[in-house]
Amino acid sequence: MIAGLSMPLTMVATLTLALLQAAPATPTSSPATPAPAAPTPAPSPAPATPVAAPSPSPVVGNAPEPVVAPAPVAAEPTPPPSTPPPDWYLPNAAPVPATPLAGPEGTASFDAIKYRRLVFSNFYTLNFGLWPIPSGDFSFFLGTNLRPRRSNFGKDWNTALGYQLTLSVGGADAYFGEAQVIADHFDNTDAIEFFGPVFFHRHALMAQGFGGRKGRLYYALGGGAVMWQTYLIGIEGEGKLGYIFSAREGSRVKGVFGGQMRLGGAFEGVPRPQFGLFIGFMVF
Repeated sequence: MIAGLSMPLTMVATLTLALLQAAPATPTSSPATPAPAAPTPAPSPAPATPVAAPSPSPVVGNAPEPVVAPAPVAAEPTPPPSTPPPDWYLPNAAPVPATPLAGPEGTASFDAIKYRRLVFSNFYTLNFGLWPIPSGDFSFFLGTNLRPRRSNFGKDWNTALGYQLTLSVGGADAYFGEAQVIADHFDNTDAIEFFGPVFFHRHALMAQGFGGRKGRLYYALGGGAVMWQTYLIGIEGEGKLGYIFSAREGSRVKGVFGGQMRLGGAFEGVPRPQFGLFIGFMVF
């Protein structure tokens, strides 16, 4: 009987041992670490309540026009280079009008005279010197005009600069006979050549023009050499003042009447004055 029970007991003991070995060991108890708290979600903002726009107040009068942006302006094309003016052209010049311009006093304006022009004059003069016999002069001027100048009184002054040739015949220039060149010449000549010293020719650099009220005042100033035949015998200065008459507005031809004075003499002598009256015309 004991032998019969030993087999089942052996199997039970083997099974029990196998179960004990397969069971896991119980871990030692330790304080539990608290889990981190989950973040609290932020409350979502409440939706904004739409505010109604204020109604526009009534406008008294006309409503302002809407501002319109200006349209872009296209760039202007560059003009081609102009031909340079000739040498005789003054800068900032204006063309000469067909009819004269009227100024504040109804007078002719000379602002249009800005081109280079040839200026010519011819005068006939009766001169008186220290001798009782006067001399007759024939003068010819040729030059060009300068830029007009305006005075403080609003009047224009037009001046020309050029060369003047004067032929003199008579006794007013007899004191030029003191020149040594003339004295040496007549030592060995016939008496009929005594009339030689009464003829002289003058060469001067002269400035002349007109201006003043209505452009009626004529003026001239210059100086140069006095010659007998081909000999230079002296120098002198000359000044003129005159009145312009019979000149139509806008016309270049002007009649002139006035007086003149000279001061000069031979190189071997002393300066002597001359006074005279002249008449002639000028093309300005």
